[in-house]
Amino acid sequence: MDTIEAYRIYHARDSIETQYIFMKSEIGLEKYHTGSDESIDGKQFVAFIAGIIRNELTLASKEILEETDHGDWYSVPALIKELADIRIKRLPGNEYTLMMNFGSQANNILTHLGISKKKIEDYVLKQSLQIKGHSF
Repeated sequence: MDTIEAYRIYHARDSIETQYIFMKSEIGLEKYHTGSDESIDGKQFVAFIAGIIRNELTLASKEILEETDHGDWYSVPALIKELADIRIKRLPGNEYTLMMNFGSQANNILTHLGISKKKIEDYVLKQSLQIKGHSF
């Protein structure tokens, strides 16, 4: 292989390893702090799901960056920070409500992820009803 092809392969592998190290430390997988195989399996499963979600956010970030010049607004860490403001809050009486700042930036992110505000509201309602013992 020539030098440029070797560099591309090295860069791709280095990017994957860097993302893995970042993700692993971000969710606390640099040390397991568990006492059983089941706990380790559970933590690895969460890391696997986090990797899938992070990949979806990376793809959405690339799509958004192609459409806008606000690169720092739509980096993967910025997407995570923006989406972390979406919360489900438990109210008295086992009622749940959606707490979110649904501005244009969050709307743009969710649109690129294929998620609507209505879809999130329906999910919260369904979860609230299931907790109360209603079936679907």
